[in-house]
Amino acid sequence: MSSLGIVVFSALICALLQLSLGTLLLLYHNSIGRHIRKKTKSLAGSFISGVFLMNFLLLATNCFLSYAFFGGELPLLAFSVLVGILAALSLVIFCFYFRRGKTSKESTELWLPKSISRFVDSRAKITNNNSEAFALGLLTVFGELPFTFALFFLSGSMILELSAGFETLALCLFSLISVLPLLVLRLSVRRGKTVVEVQRFRVHNKFFFKLLAGICFLSLAGFVFAFKILQGGV
Repeated sequence: MSSLGIVVFSALICALLQLSLGTLLLLYHNSIGRHIRKKTKSLAGSFISGVFLMNFLLLATNCFLSYAFFGGELPLLAFSVLVGILAALSLVIFCFYFRRGKTSKESTELWLPKSISRFVDSRAKITNNNSEAFALGLLTVFGELPFTFALFFLSGSMILELSAGFETLALCLFSLISVLPLLVLRLSVRRGKTVVEVQRFRVHNKFFFKLLAGICFLSLAGFVFAFKILQGGV
């Protein structure tokens, strides 16, 4: 059960990260004025599908890598390295995830280099068909990899510890949980919430988001240390 708990917790942390959500907001903002509402819904659905599929494929790839290099059972040294990485990421999230400065107080600009931020923004502006929206979803998952790679690798290793009947289910569950904020955003917009209202909520609560994400990374590190390193060493 600890293995499944780590997979679910890792997926929740992925869901807390803001790049995919911010990009979907950009897609909504830049498409609503140019397309009929039905088209906008279709673009959002394709974007979310891209994020879901890329999360699924990255997790499956890490399952393969874990099996290929460690036989599906990580040694204590690998767990120790992962604990250190997760603890370091918790500090990085809190200090650097949202940009600081006078111009960033009323925005949710992320840690991304300016060139990448401009690229994502430009892609969202010119996205006008489902294939482009799908590719944009794939792209945002890659953009978040500096923070999520350890989560994918850890979760992939934990999935291999589950019984065969639950491995595919765990893959799908991780991917679904990781896109829950995107699904909630889509539902909120369909029910009348405006992009401005959602963005204002993000701005007002960005300190909470980064604090929660940082605490979750640190908690996951503690969870892995307690259930995989200490128990494994006993």
